[in-house]
Amino acid sequence: MVAKIAGSDDYLMAIVSDRLPGLTLKSTAHFIALEGSNTFSCQLRQVFVSDEWILAAPCADYIDRIKPGFVLAQVGMGLGVIQACVDSMKRSNQRYDHVNNYLDDSVDRIEADLGRLRSQTYALADTLNARPPYCDPGFLRRVVQARADASELSLRASQADMLHAGARSYLQGGAIERRLREAYFVAMVTPALKHLKKVLQNLPATP
Repeated sequence: MVAKIAGSDDYLMAIVSDRLPGLTLKSTAHFIALEGSNTFSCQLRQVFVSDEWILAAPCADYIDRIKPGFVLAQVGMGLGVIQACVDSMKRSNQRYDHVNNYLDDSVDRIEADLGRLRSQTYALADTLNARPPYCDPGFLRRVVQARADASELSLRASQADMLHAGARSYLQGGAIERRLREAYFVAMVTPALKHLKKVLQNLPATP
């Protein structure tokens, strides 16, 4: 939870429990994919949060420190969706390879791009674990770029998966059309692809 500190322009960040008196959770969104993310709105009415649950006050520096790890962790969603699409395309090629090889986004091309993205993500994670470069705008740019690449490759891979499978991918309730919806979740969940591109526009270019 983030809340403005009374009499100040600063904000604090705290952990809250739905067991706290005065706090209620309300389900306000029903997603078309990855519903397990369980998004709720929090309504607080005279809720007391003790000091032990305060993460930072003010929290601006704290948010800067956790931002790279938070954004990088989301790349995993994309890696999983893309890998599932690659596996699906390989199964489709067992029957339709004679026509699928005319598609621009072949399974080999998607798999190669996935390998590069996975290697970049793991390298960034190793750097973050070894020496957290919280204030390095160049490192943050590489993290944000990886997150944006995960969104774009998820969209490419899920579309290629649909085209590789052909008409059976258009059946309602199938795994292939579900991955298409999941790919849009990767591209739209906060920070969305459009927000990532805005951040990249404002960050200095890496050497």
